[in-house]
Amino acid sequence: MARSRSKRFMGVPDEFWIGFVIMVGFFLKLIYDIKLGWASGTVGAGVWQDLERADFVPGGHLSVIQYYFTHHMLPNVDPRTAPAFANPPLYYITSSLLLEVFNRILGWSISISLHLVQCMNVIYVMVGECCGIGILQKFGIRGRKQVVSILCLIFFPAFYNLSGAMNGSAMCFMYSMLAVSSALSWYNSRRAKTLRSCAIEIGLGLLTSPAALLILPPVIYLIRKGAVDGRRNETPVPVQAKRFAATVSALGLSWQAYIMIRYKLPLFYIGTEGLTGTAGTPVSRISLPTLKMLTHLHTEGNAALESNVWAQALKTSVVDFAALDLSLKVTRISAVILVFMVLAVLILQHAMLIYVLASMRMEHVHAMFIIIGELTLLAGYVICCLMYPYTEIMDFKMITPVIIFPLIGMGLCGGEASDGPFEMITSRVTGFLILLMSVLTAFLYGFYVGV
Repeated sequence: MARSRSKRFMGVPDEFWIGFVIMVGFFLKLIYDIKLGWASGTVGAGVWQDLERADFVPGGHLSVIQYYFTHHMLPNVDPRTAPAFANPPLYYITSSLLLEVFNRILGWSISISLHLVQCMNVIYVMVGECCGIGILQKFGIRGRKQVVSILCLIFFPAFYNLSGAMNGSAMCFMYSMLAVSSALSWYNSRRAKTLRSCAIEIGLGLLTSPAALLILPPVIYLIRKGAVDGRRNETPVPVQAKRFAATVSALGLSWQAYIMIRYKLPLFYIGTEGLTGTAGTPVSRISLPTLKMLTHLHTEGNAALESNVWAQALKTSVVDFAALDLSLKVTRISAVILVFMVLAVLILQHAMLIYVLASMRMEHVHAMFIIIGELTLLAGYVICCLMYPYTEIMDFKMITPVIIFPLIGMGLCGGEASDGPFEMITSRVTGFLILLMSVLTAFLYGFYVGV
């Protein structure tokens, strides 16, 4: 397993730059949230209704938060008439409890309280990103390669969009990354409480969003390999696995079973009432996108340019549906450049990952864990997009944990004295592009947030 030596940049140790990048990323996301507002960066956010109204009109995500905040009970709203009420409740319950503290106990206005609830997403995102740093360390990535990987992780534009969304996306990302980190820790230690923590994290993730289900296959693979590798454990792995399955099922399926039984809906029902449809055959939707598709940024109802799954995933990883103000020419040009810059970084990272896998620079179990993890996330995303052909569902926020897998490949490719031409060229080019991407992201999301 390759390890990069710790070096100094501008005479300062790399460890300082790691902390500096994390700190700057946190405050820039916080500023972005404050400038964006608590309803501007979320598709289907809805409106906060007057609490004095006798009638409650179910709407978007804000309506769900308001329902819990007002009634302190599970919603009595059919998800077929109000799609947001089909979503698992953990994020909404947490947000309503925070509103209890900020609004009712501290007496702050509802507007300020909702701003603070939105800013909690920054913490969720940062916890998930810090778990990503821990995952990189578990694969032996250190020094300069670690700094570059963290720079990409912290300033990847999708995480700005994630921190500004008034829904459970950020919380789901946090629990998913916690679960991946715990699964890798368990494989190294085989401690029962570590796998129990992983099960709880996946269960809480499923109570936040069905997207957490996509983390299960790579975790199950590690458990299976741990059960057959002959290593002795204080608690047998089959016993741990049964407890893991019971915990995940009890937590993760409770809400889905509730709405299935109460409203006679399918398991993992996704509300689609009022969503924007798309056109095109399945082949055209998963084929390589055209240049025009990639340069068409905001969703405007143009089905011909908004139905391609890969184009929408890439664009929504950079430009959220309404967050950036693209009315200025310089902003639109910068956003298009950022889209292609992110595309170039992802292509290079995957080339480096394939090189690392082909040259067998990591354990077979870790290699399969990465392959299963990334393919599961991408396949699940494509299947969901094809099952529910709506532009709002075609969103990179559904699969944000996928970014960690090519980052591992990038971190393990190069950084040694014996590097060949491929490693040297790809490492330097990718590092340079990530630096430019970070600067451009900070510029766009710092000054041109939509209002």
